Amino acid sequence: MKEKDQAIEKLLATLQEGVNTLTNSETYQNYLKTMAHFPSYSARNCLLIFTQCPHATLVAGYKTWKRVFHRHVREGEKGIRILAPYTYKVSKTIGHNQIEERRTSYRSICVFDISQTDGADLPALPKAQPLCGECTLLKESIPILEDLTGFTIVPASLKEGQMGECWFGDHRIYYNENLEEKHIFKTLVHESTHALLHDFSNRSKLTPFDRILEMQADLREIEAESVSFVVCQALGIDTSSYSFNYIASYKQNHEFLQESLQRIARTSQLLLQALKPELFALSSYPPKTQLQNTL
Repeated sequence: MKEKDQAIEKLLATLQEGVNTLTNSETYQNYLKTMAHFPSYSARNCLLIFTQCPHATLVAGYKTWKRVFHRHVREGEKGIRILAPYTYKVSKTIGHNQIEERRTSYRSICVFDISQTDGADLPALPKAQPLCGECTLLKESIPILEDLTGFTIVPASLKEGQMGECWFGDHRIYYNENLEEKHIFKTLVHESTHALLHDFSNRSKLTPFDRILEMQADLREIEAESVSFVVCQALGIDTSSYSFNYIASYKQNHEFLQESLQRIARTSQLLLQALKPELFALSSYPPKTQLQNTL
C-alpha cells in the first residue's frame, strides 16, 4: 500500500473511532431511546405534515406528548391532520357459513409538532460548533475546487446554522459568508464532495450504490463530511470537534458502509492531489484524471 494510501486509511480509522466513541456515549444512547418513542409516518402522512407545517421536526399525538414526553400542547395550537389506520369487522355469509372478515380503513386524527408544545426538555446530541480562525489555504483553494468540480463557488447570506449548499441545477456551491475562514474551507471541501459524488442526473450511469445514495440523504452527508475531515486533517486543519458531532447526527441508522469508505478514500485522494500536488510529486500516484474516472 502506498504511503499516501496508508495515511488516508489511518485518518479514516481515526474518524470512525471518534464517531463511534461519541455514538456509544450515554448521552447519545439516551437520545436514541427517546427518538425511538416517536412514531414513524408513511410517505403520504409525511407529505400531509409538510404541507400543513413545513418546519415540523418531531411530531406526536396530544396524549403521547403528555404521557411519554411530559410536554403539553399549548392552548390554541392548531393540530396537523394526518390519516390513521383502524380495523373493523364485517360479517358475511359464504354458503351456509357465517364468517367475520377484518378490514382496514383510515380516519383523520390530529398530531402536533414539538414547536407547538411546552414542558420537559428532550435529550439532544452535542451540537457541532463552527470552526474558528484564519486559513491560508482558502483563497488559493477556490479556483482549484471550481476547476475540479465544474461548479462556481459563491458567498451567500444563508440562514442561521446553514454552512453551505451544492446546487446541481446551476452548478453553484454556496457558502455562508458569515463563517470564519477555517470553516469556509472545510465547507468548500464538503460541498465539493457532494458535487463530485452525488449528482444523479445522468440516469444511464447510475450504479446500484448510487441509487441507494439517491434515496439516503444521511449517507450522502456522512460521505461528504468524512471526506472533509480526511482532507482537512491531511492539510493540518483539525475539524474533529465539528466533524465527529456532525457525522454522529446522521449516523443514527447507518454504519460506515465499505463502499462508502472506498469512495471517501478515492475522493480524498483526488481533492488532496488538486489542493496540494506537491504531496504527490515524488510518488507513483495515479494522475488526477485517472482518479476522477474512478469516482
